[in-house]
Parts: sequence; C-alpha cells; structure tokens
Amino acid sequence: MSLKAVSTGLLLVLSLRLTAQQTPVAHNAHPAAKPAATKQAKAPAPASAQSTYPTIRYFCFSTDPKQHTVYFSDLFERPDSGSDAENFIAYQLAKDNFQIYLVDKYKYSEDEDLADCAYLSSATANSAATLAAKKRRMVSQATAAKKKVVETGWTGSKPEADKDDDPIGPGGFITPPSQ
Repeated sequence: MSLKAVSTGLLLVLSLRLTAQQTPVAHNAHPAAKPAATKQAKAPAPASAQSTYPTIRYFCFSTDPKQHTVYFSDLFERPDSGSDAENFIAYQLAKDNFQIYLVDKYKYSEDEDLADCAYLSSATANSAATLAAKKRRMVSQATAAKKKVVETGWTGSKPEADKDDDPIGPGGFITPPSQ
C-alpha cells in the first residue's frame, strides 16, 4: 500500500472520529478543564471566532536512519483550529505531505513514518525564534554525524495528485489503479 493510500485512510478514520467528537478542546485548555460531554452537540464556532486562535509553526525533516542525507523543510504556519483532534490531523498531514514530497522529488523511501515535523504555537513567546533555533540545532547534529543536509524549500504545500497509484477516487470511493 502506498504512503498516499495510508495517509488518505488515516485522514478518513480521523475525520470520522472528529465528527463524533462533541466538544473540541481549545488550544490552551488544560486536560482536567475539559467540559463534560453533553447529549446535544454544540454548534461549530463562527468562522470569525476561529480566526482568534494563534497559528502553529512547523518545520519538517526526514528521519530515515539508513539515509546519509537529512532533508529539512522551511518554517511554515498552519491555523490553530482550537481543537486537539483537528490540530493533530493538520500535523499528520504536514508530516505525510512532506514525506510524499521527498518521495516525488528526491526518490526518498516510501516506508511509513520516515518523516516528522517539529511544531510550536505562535501563542508561545518567541515561537519563531525558538523553532528556528531548534532547526539549527538539528542541522548541526546531522552535520556532526557526517550526514548531508538538504534544505528543500518545502513550505507545507500539498503534493501534486498522482493519477496512477492513488486508490481513493472522486467522492472518496476506492478505484482500481489505472493501467
């Protein structure tokens, strides 16, 4: 099964769980402060209220210990949805999309979980500087380990659709691979 198929399947499962969730936890909520579940689902917040949340800053990197090259993305931001589940989906998508980008551009391994992302909320003081410093430390560690470092320039964009091996077709239905 391809990485894209696994990623798509994971998104479907997480989306189903997300729709079953009744009370999303805000980005700054303490686990003990979660509101008790009610029988009636709360209406989603208006779009203007969602814009009050900070963003989440990321950078992604390859993690294959067999590779002699470590790939790094640029720093990029995604909106903080205010929901732990939605933020996890955004993180997982960034991680999977970065690995798909590496597979497409650098012929990187398609094995699962060979990329990861570091992240920090922009609500944290000096988050951009803190995340940039973490990236510099990781680059220094890779260089010290005699690994080649490649700055990919990737900024969190979705990979281009692959028409020949994506089993999820229009409307989310599984389709046979094209011949």
